[in-house]
Order: sequence, then C-alpha cells, then structure tokens
Amino acid sequence: MSSGPPDLRPILSATSVAIVGASDRNYYTRSVFENLRTFGFPPGRIHLVNPNRPEAFGVACVPRLDVPVDLAVVATPKATVPDVVRELAAAGVRACVVLSDGFAESGADGAKLQAEVAAAAAPMLLVGPNTMGVVVPGASLGAWGALLPPLREGDVSLLFQSSGLLNLFMNLVSARHIGIRAAISVGNEASLSYVDHLRALVDDERTRVVATFIESVADGRALRAVLERADELGKAVIALRVGRSERARRNVVAHTGRLAASGAAWDALFRQTGVLTVANVDELLETVALFARAARKHVEGDGVGLVTISGGDCTLLSDLAVRVGVRLPEPSARAELAQLVGKPTLLGNPLDVEDLLRVDPERFFDALELLTSDPQVAVVGIRLNLPDKPTDALRESYERAATIVRARRKVAVALTRASEALDPEWHALFEELDLPLVEEYEKALKAIGSLLAFTSRRTRATVRTASPRRSAPSASQLPSGDGRLASAEAARLLAAYGIPFAETVAAPSADAAVAAAERLGYPVVLKADVAHKSDLGAVRVDLRDAGAVRTAFEEIAARAAGAPVLVQHMETGVVECLVGVSADDRLGPVLAVGLGGVFVEVFNDVLLRLPPLGEGDVREMISELRGAALLRGARGREPADVDALTDLVMRVSEMAVDLDGRLSQLDLNPVIVRGGSKGATAVDALVTLS
Repeated sequence: MSSGPPDLRPILSATSVAIVGASDRNYYTRSVFENLRTFGFPPGRIHLVNPNRPEAFGVACVPRLDVPVDLAVVATPKATVPDVVRELAAAGVRACVVLSDGFAESGADGAKLQAEVAAAAAPMLLVGPNTMGVVVPGASLGAWGALLPPLREGDVSLLFQSSGLLNLFMNLVSARHIGIRAAISVGNEASLSYVDHLRALVDDERTRVVATFIESVADGRALRAVLERADELGKAVIALRVGRSERARRNVVAHTGRLAASGAAWDALFRQTGVLTVANVDELLETVALFARAARKHVEGDGVGLVTISGGDCTLLSDLAVRVGVRLPEPSARAELAQLVGKPTLLGNPLDVEDLLRVDPERFFDALELLTSDPQVAVVGIRLNLPDKPTDALRESYERAATIVRARRKVAVALTRASEALDPEWHALFEELDLPLVEEYEKALKAIGSLLAFTSRRTRATVRTASPRRSAPSASQLPSGDGRLASAEAARLLAAYGIPFAETVAAPSADAAVAAAERLGYPVVLKADVAHKSDLGAVRVDLRDAGAVRTAFEEIAARAAGAPVLVQHMETGVVECLVGVSADDRLGPVLAVGLGGVFVEVFNDVLLRLPPLGEGDVREMISELRGAALLRGARGREPADVDALTDLVMRVSEMAVDLDGRLSQLDLNPVIVRGGSKGATAVDALVTLS
C-alpha cells in the first residue's frame, strides 16, 4: 500500500465482485451471492471462482480469476487463504474481503498465518480476515456472509469490531426504516485497520453520521487525529465502547487477539473530540434513529419541550430528565397553556394534554404551538397514542404536529413510553413524515441530549486560543537521566517551563533546616524528598519557630532514613488542586486536573484531557470539576485565581508535548491557588522520566 491513508473507494464504490470459494454447500458464499442478487448488483459483474466445481448457484465457476475486479470475497479454508490472496493481488484485484476465520483470534499459529495473508495482499486493500464483510446499499453491494434484510440508502455508516453485533444492528435499522451509507465489519485488521476504515468514512461525502462498536485500537494517536477530523467536519460519531472491565478485556483478546481500548484516557479522548458515547446496543439504536433524521436539522438552544397524553408520564419524564441531564425549561406561557388544557395547576413542561387531541383537536394543536414557540425550546418530543396500526386521524395528527414544530425551526421527535413492537406501518409513516421515532423515554432523552450536545458543539464559536508559548527549553535545561527526579532537578525542569514552584531548600542537618526557615520566613513545611511522603508520615506543616523545626527534622530523618529533608515556606491559598501528566502507551501524554491535597484519592474529582490543549480547553476542563464552585468562591469564600491556574496547566501541557515519550509521570499536588489575582504555586512535584 502507499504510505498515505488508504483509499477505500474500490470497496465503497465497487462495480465488480468475485466470490472465491463459491459453493452451494458454503453458507457464506451463498449468502454473499444472494445478497448481491437481492440488492440488484449487475449479474454480469459477479464472478464465481472455484477450481473444484464447474458451477455454483446455477452459475458457471472459473478455476481462477482471469479478469481484474474491484472487490473479491474469499471464503476458503484458512490454510489456502495466503495463496488465494496472493493470486488475487497478482490478477489486479483492487480490494479483498476475507470471511475465513482461524487466524490471530485462534492463537500463535493463526497469527502467523494472518501475517502471511497480510504480506500476500500487498498492494491490494484487505478487509479481515475473520469478518462477515462489507455492505453498501447505494452501490447494491451486499458482500456479507449472512442473509441481509432490505436496507435503505442513507447517510449513517456503521463500523463495528463485531460481525455478529453488526449483523443484528443491520436487522434493527432495517426494521426501523433507517437508511445507511455503508456497514463494515473490520475483522482481525490484518491490513486495513479500524482507524483506516473510520478515516475513510469520515472523509466520505455521503456519510454524515458514524455509529461504531469499538473494542480495541492499536494506534490511539491516529484515532485521535481522525476523531478531530470528524469534529472539524461536523460529522457525528456515536460510539459504543466496550472492554472496560477486566473480564471484558480478557474476552477481547480471546475474540480478536487484540488488547482492549479501555480506561479513563479513552473517555477523555472521546469527550475532547465530541464523540457521543452510549452504554448499550439499545441506546446506540435509538441515538442512530434520532441522528439519521435530525442530524441535518438546524437546532438553536438546549431546552426540551415534552408533550404526552398521561399525567403519570409527566412525572416519569421529569425524573428521567434530571437523571439524564436534559433541561426542561419552565414555559414562559404557562398560564396560557394551563387555560388551553383546562388545568390551573398545569406544570406546562412536560405538557399533559390527556385526551385533548380527541375531544378538541384545535386546542391541542394550539397548546403544542404555544409550547413550541417558547424561545427556550429547541427540541419537542411528542407521545401520542400508538394503536396496532396508524389510523387516518393519527396520521393527520402526527403530520400536523411535525409541521407545527418545524415551522418554528425546532426539531420534532416522536416518542414511545417503552421499547415497543410496533407494526411496520408505523415505521413507514414516520419515514414518510421524516419524523424521527425514538423508543423508550430514558433512551430517547439520552439521544436528545446527545443531539443537543452535538449541535451545540457544531454551531458554537468557541475561542480556543493558546497562551503565548515560551521558547522551548534548551537541551541543557532538561534532565538527562531516567527515573524519579530529585526535588532540585524537578524544580529546574518546572522553572524551564515557567511553572511556579515554591522555593525549596535541602537541609542536611537540623541547624541547616533552622537557617533555611529563618531565611524563607515562618511558618514553614518540612518534608522528606521521597514519593508518598504523607504515607510515611514524613511531612510536618505550620512550623512556627526554631524548636518546632528541629523536632520536625529529627522525626522526618528517622522516618525516611537517608532521604534529604526539604524546607519550604508554607504557602496558603483558597483551594488546593492537582495537576498531573501520565503516559498512555497508545494515546501518549494524558493531562489531569482536579481538586488536590491529601483528599484527591477520596473525592476523585479529577478530569483528563490529551495535550496539546488550548486555553478554551483548559478553562472548560476546570469549569467541569465537581468542585468548581470552590474555585468560584462558594459560600462567601474568596474566588480563586483561575487565570493563574489556567496558565499553569497550559505550561504543563507544553511540557507534556515536548517530553512526549520521556515523561512517564508528573504529579503537582498540591498546587496552591490563591485568591483574587495572587497566583498559583505548586508546592510538591513528583517527576519520573523514562
């Protein structure tokens, strides 16, 4: 393959297909052939290859492919696959999908065989092995090793690291009349990786939404670049990421031979790049159902208006909205709404219309229009009756309701109380009306929340300007060794990046400690120059005279025998924070900001992001801490110097980028953030290089 990103157009726009291993007894090849025929792929462009059979499926076979085709589908015994793939590449085939299994997922011998397949494929594009294939309805391409349901063309692409789940999901979207652009099962990724496929779909003009099931990614940095590209292009990525638990991670290895993409750093990557995450297949389906019809809509604001025909539903929806984090604004016209529906104590949102649609339709539609006209409302969710089949009256009601909402440039969404087995006529109706149907209240509200988050990120003009960059430190300013840095070395490194650090003096004796305290000014802190000094009891604070310093020195020297004793002036502020960096083997440096001090592990109020970070990123990160109110000056406290904290974090981000590959750990805890405009200073630093 070329050194640049692979071009997947021979797959997504294939105009000729070869089925290698075609046989009436082979379920996979029969399925591929039937799918191609059902989808309307030109029969004259389907080539059946089998040296052992004169025909398959009533069509003549050739012993080997003698014409170049865009795509070959291979379903032969695993031992034959390397030679088959080599012959296809020599014949000028542009892309190949290997359905055969028994490769890296089956152990060391399988991994060796998979490497042979990958080598044999060059320069041909290779999907798999151990995949069910690729589906592109718009190209009539059903290169899939199981019988497919009818699939509509749309702008949602499906990228799964599980063939079985993708097979299920295509059946689900078919039943819901959701159109797809492409569906790809990546298999074992012997050649084309998950990131290669994702990059192609993000750059594909016909794809607006990517729904993905992800277990593992080998190149986290490449994934980040593609997700940032999707964010820049305003394309929605909806992800179901698995492999979080230890048992699940072990299963990923058993399933694919790869390590799982687990951990908080991956959550940070998704949060930072605007990926919309879901918890299970049902949530993925409902979010896709909404985005398939609403991702193109214009949305302004973050308020949701809900209309239902049950008072109990209103109570349930109110609870769920709080749980999910969706805002239900108080209607500005609540009094008029109450009068329209004849309920003086009406909450107004959710709007309980009971049987108003049946007894007085005009009043119902007036109430809907009044709620929809509220400038706080961006999305209107409507739950009306859903009998066995749509009646003419309900058809007209849904159509008129959707028209009213859209006339106010709002997004209309049809809701159900639970995941219901609806007659196909309902889905046909909602497809005709281009009205998204999202089933079950909680999943619907989560999907609406994701839509609002996506449109807000797409439309807002967030200024993300970085702090003025200092000149990069010279090589002489950077430590050359490995392992944990002594306090003096750590201080020099921080100083090279302009990161404020409390002046620290190493005291070899009690007399030296007293002299240092006199110079720095009381009160002072004494501590051993070791990691986890608090756990050793090797820290003494608020020492206010020479006697206290001498006593503290002797106690610390006894507890941390041989370790230098450090003296600092005791810094005070309004909040203690943590700022740190760790190294992820796939994603690179990961920056952490949180409430610090001795309680960091108790409260665990820490957020992660991946450097480099702009100023807007850092301020957003700080504002999202659960303890952000303390920084703002909660309960009469003096507001903290957030500007100084932001600048400090920005400088740490610069260090993390510069020392990528060398900085194993940086832990500034605590960082003392003073009030007003008095700055922020780190008083303890743990730095480990590798």
